[in-house]
Formats: sequence, C-alpha cells, structure tokens
Amino acid sequence: MGMTAIDDILAQMERSPENIRFSEACAVAEEFFGPPRIVGSHYIYKVMWPGDPRINLQKFGKNAKPYQIKQLLKAVARARSMTQSLEENSGHKSRKN
Repeated sequence: MGMTAIDDILAQMERSPENIRFSEACAVAEEFFGPPRIVGSHYIYKVMWPGDPRINLQKFGKNAKPYQIKQLLKAVARARSMTQSLEENSGHKSRKN
C-alpha cells in the first residue's frame, strides 16, 4: 500500500475513528512500525520509544476499536515527528539558498 493510500486512511481515522476497518488500521501500523507480534486477539506493534503511545490493535467486529485508533494516530504523529527531526539533524533535507 502506498503512502497516498495510507494518508487517505489516516485522514479517515481523524474524521471518524469509530469507522476504521481493522485491516486498514493494521496497514497503517505496519507502514510505520513493521509487522505485529500477535498474542491471542491482540496485534502488538513495536514502537521506537519506551512507554506510550503503544500500539495494540484488536478487532471490534470488522473494525478496530476506536480508542486504539486514537492511540495509533498519536503514535504515527510521534513517529513522523521523530523521523523529521532525524532528517533535519542529519542534513538529508534539501536546503534552500
């Protein structure tokens, strides 16, 4: 799944966290955090930091649980922020003259 599709799902998550399919939530989580460790009904994703926000997804019918979608959004925002900081500090971003 490309970043455009992931960005579309993220926008939908912001608008309506209670209407996100479990498969869509997993696609977003895998894009940012890699494959999950599955323990029973819990899909647990490894984050790049200790503590919260952690990512633990569970099915709620066909959808993911809304509070877990909100946690995923926080984790994605943190991951993007960390990636941006790393790029800026390592000089990978193009500089304007």
